Amino acid sequence: MVNKMQNNRREKMLFGLLLIMLLAVFLSRVLLSLSMIGFVCVALVHSNFLQQIKSWCHNYFLLGLSLLFIIPFVSYLWSTNTAAWLDVIRVKLPLMFLPIAFAGKWLLSQKQQNLLAFVFLLLVFISSLWSFSYYITNIQVIHEGYLKAKVISTPFENDHIRFSWIISVAVLLCLFFIESTEKLRKFALAALAAWFIVYLHILSARTGLFCLYAVLFCYALRLFFHIRKRKLAMAGMALIILLPLLAWFFFPTFQNRIAYFFYDFTNAKANQYLPGSNDGSRVLSIKAGWTVLREHPFGVGAGDVFDKAGEWYQKQVPNMISNDKLFPSSEWLIYGCIAGWIGVLLFTAIMVFPFLFKQVQHRFFWIMLQLVAVLSFLFDIGLESQYGVFLYAFIMLWWWKWFSNTNAQNKLR
Repeated sequence: MVNKMQNNRREKMLFGLLLIMLLAVFLSRVLLSLSMIGFVCVALVHSNFLQQIKSWCHNYFLLGLSLLFIIPFVSYLWSTNTAAWLDVIRVKLPLMFLPIAFAGKWLLSQKQQNLLAFVFLLLVFISSLWSFSYYITNIQVIHEGYLKAKVISTPFENDHIRFSWIISVAVLLCLFFIESTEKLRKFALAALAAWFIVYLHILSARTGLFCLYAVLFCYALRLFFHIRKRKLAMAGMALIILLPLLAWFFFPTFQNRIAYFFYDFTNAKANQYLPGSNDGSRVLSIKAGWTVLREHPFGVGAGDVFDKAGEWYQKQVPNMISNDKLFPSSEWLIYGCIAGWIGVLLFTAIMVFPFLFKQVQHRFFWIMLQLVAVLSFLFDIGLESQYGVFLYAFIMLWWWKWFSNTNAQNKLR
């Protein structure tokens, strides 16, 4: 009886810390770090700690997430820039400790999971309203800024790429609840999803839009083939086609973003460097990363990726300003530069394996979550920042815990 009461108290503490972490990611880096440390300590400090470690070792999904930390960690052996290596490891620490924390047998009730989901949606909604309010009070300045690779202010210290990705996940979550809730809530959730879609087109961050359209397209296919609401599916397909056209005519930010993209891409294609460019710098970073990977098939270590890319910049684009020199803009290239072609293969396996899970409920939504993560990593480096690492690890582990079968969640293979 005492152990049961202790476990119940511990599970309530873990739930409370999950809520605090979710709130902290929108408010404070310091609170996020403190709440994460508290969560890991509560999850790990107990009498069955060794059993929890065993569960983590036997769970390929959790091990895969931790490998995203272990690969750069062991690259210390062939890194020469120790200070840069330490910075990488510090940022990626949640990828090691959060999977171990989630490997425990603690569970959240369905009510707690739903509350966590609705708090997530509420925080994303409030944050999008805050960002939109900044837009409507500075419309002219912002419209002009979109012609110069600038965007609306967003949470996560103006990390619009990460925030746009979170918006696409919020749309997916709305669709999940629309299928399983009462009629009145369906309308509220549909309205919320509609707002997120509108906001994403105003923000016009390509990562978020790319993920959004993938979600909408796949969901329309689900409506057509699985749920067999074919008229609704066809309407959804029509909406997917109309959305960019409507955004072009009604949202100047979207129009200016597209115009700037073609302007920047044309220069990048012609190998013409323009200071302050967005896509041009990304294209150059990918060229730099590809060169590093080809010249160092076994990698250069996490501490030396930027230095080696910098050598390419210095040789190929000697007039490039420091702010435009980026890490290779793809996580595949990042892990390739760290550990060579072995790193590329391991990263691919880590990304692909969750698609193969069969011991998860709501499999369509689980697969869609994996898809938007993979798409975001193709031409972005979300695992190289504190916000990106936490959001990816937190959401993946939260949904895994939520969607796993209760009697099998510690036995996934």
